[in-house]
Amino acid sequence: MLLCRKDRGIRELKDLSGKAIGCCGGGLETVYRQLLQEQGLSDITLRRLNMGLVQALISGELDATFDAYWNIEAEQLSHLGIETISLSLEELGIPNYPELIFLANSNKLKKHPDLAARFRAALHEAKLFSRHNPSEAFVSYRQSNPLKTAETLAWEEKAWEKTYPLLSENDELDPESWQNFAEWMRQSGARNTPGHSLHRSELEVQNAKRQRSFGPGEVVAL
Repeated sequence: MLLCRKDRGIRELKDLSGKAIGCCGGGLETVYRQLLQEQGLSDITLRRLNMGLVQALISGELDATFDAYWNIEAEQLSHLGIETISLSLEELGIPNYPELIFLANSNKLKKHPDLAARFRAALHEAKLFSRHNPSEAFVSYRQSNPLKTAETLAWEEKAWEKTYPLLSENDELDPESWQNFAEWMRQSGARNTPGHSLHRSELEVQNAKRQRSFGPGEVVAL
């Protein structure tokens, strides 16, 4: 998502012309620049962030930034008096894909083979409880973070109200969305190192069994 300051006159993609846009790195700067240029936005300034997303937008260093969340940073900025507008990455041709993925060390999983299953079961239970009992869930969160100020909790509660309806009822991977994203990465140059493609059948096996063999020290998605 692109999070943009409204007071910079940004309402749609074309308004990014001449603006300074931040990104968190991760090797996607070139891809972002290419996608913006394909939209006729060749005069933008793309900067890798050396501070937090919120701080960069507050300071005025940036007009907009990639890698933010409309339900988190946007709510925090609104609390601080800065109104924003969110532009979908799909407008730039980036397909929809799951953004929040847990990673685990394979050596740890070898020593504790039931760890991933227990973690996923607990996460699933927590998501269902939170989705159907959002007020109780936030009270539990607040009690677990006694050092947070009332001011912080105020905007976080508003962010939570936007977030809990988005919690999924199931944890299955969507093979088609992953394959579309992998193909986009290949075509855009975001994925330019050799490696096997993630086939639909492989994803279906992961959904059914959630098991695989791991190499030494490998970091794997849960």
